[in-house]
Amino acid sequence: MARTITMGSDSMAMMRSWPGGAFRFGPRFSVELAPDVIVVPLLHGDLRPPGHGCTIPTPRVLVMHGRGADHLELLSATIRPRLAGVPFAFVLDADRGLVEATSNGRHSGSYDVARLPELIADAARVEDCGGHREALIQELRPAFGEMATGAQAEEMLASVPVRTRIADACTRAEAAPLRLWEAMSWRGHNYRWELVDGEVPLVGELWSSLAANRTLLQCVADAAHAFSVEADERAGWITCGPMRLRQQRTRVEIRFRLSDADRRAAFMPASRAPGDAAVPSLFGTLLAGGHQGKSELIHGYTESVIEVHPDLRPATVARSLVEEIRRCTGAIAIEHAFDQGGEPEAGSTDDRWHVRSSDGYVSVLSPMHRAGRLPWEIHSGLGLSDDFCAHQAYLSWLRGNTAASSGS
Repeated sequence: MARTITMGSDSMAMMRSWPGGAFRFGPRFSVELAPDVIVVPLLHGDLRPPGHGCTIPTPRVLVMHGRGADHLELLSATIRPRLAGVPFAFVLDADRGLVEATSNGRHSGSYDVARLPELIADAARVEDCGGHREALIQELRPAFGEMATGAQAEEMLASVPVRTRIADACTRAEAAPLRLWEAMSWRGHNYRWELVDGEVPLVGELWSSLAANRTLLQCVADAAHAFSVEADERAGWITCGPMRLRQQRTRVEIRFRLSDADRRAAFMPASRAPGDAAVPSLFGTLLAGGHQGKSELIHGYTESVIEVHPDLRPATVARSLVEEIRRCTGAIAIEHAFDQGGEPEAGSTDDRWHVRSSDGYVSVLSPMHRAGRLPWEIHSGLGLSDDFCAHQAYLSWLRGNTAASSGS
């Protein structure tokens, strides 16, 4: 099952907050559990002004949303042991509708997802004065109670319109493998950018084993060129510089180990590191996403925006990125100041990159329109969603489809 979502659809819809602002749904906000572990959970509590950039303090209550064996293994085996600073942490297996509670809180064991609102309210020690505890439970219940199961999502994937779109994507992906820099817009197992033990997991669903294999080989070749090293194989992974790559059936997975400068540019963590004042790389910059930490297609381009370290000049960072784009991709890269425009025009189909700098920021616009915008369609999952919030739209589609079938 594809772990993808239509890009840009999950920010404001998740921003419900309980009265008083104690809880907020917001997967665009990162939680820094440790300097090399930054995750984007489903829900976090005790929201306060950020210490730096978009990172908020470690929450009192953390609910991490997992879907599929690969992602649940990552959450339970790698992230869960690092949650000593979180009093109450829950891992939600969305496919089965089960919640696993960690042992460092009062709750431990497995619960039905319908009990999660009650568990959160209890873990938060919400006083029932004025009915606040019940209000919190009532607000959370619809969000968790109407989540689509894995079986329902598979049903959607098996529908004729979706199968037709997937078959078309397979054909074009096999003919036009994605490049390494295009893969930086992939997300993790649950469509989130996460930093786990210093690496960012990126998973691309290519819809066929042949398409996945051709993209893997192309990305390995791009990595060997970008980092001027030969690829090697180790423990089931192809290693090349700071990247590990492998194919898993129809998917390609990349683990990118960030430098201190890349970590700062992509995640804006509160904790500092000795090398974070260096110039970030092109690949680290592409992980930053757009102005709101998400990726969007605008006139056939995606935009990545980073805040430049105070010790660096934006023009210096922009110039370095232009040189790296030319060296790694072979494409033409043009440097602009923000007040000089540089915005690609609607209908533009050239392959030039645009790098813009301003007071404190650098923006990189990369073309996503080749092969009929194939890279973008792979990133957006052909409009198929496996995200918590967008399941509401999926369930509406399912109900409408069922009603239409009954009517006919």
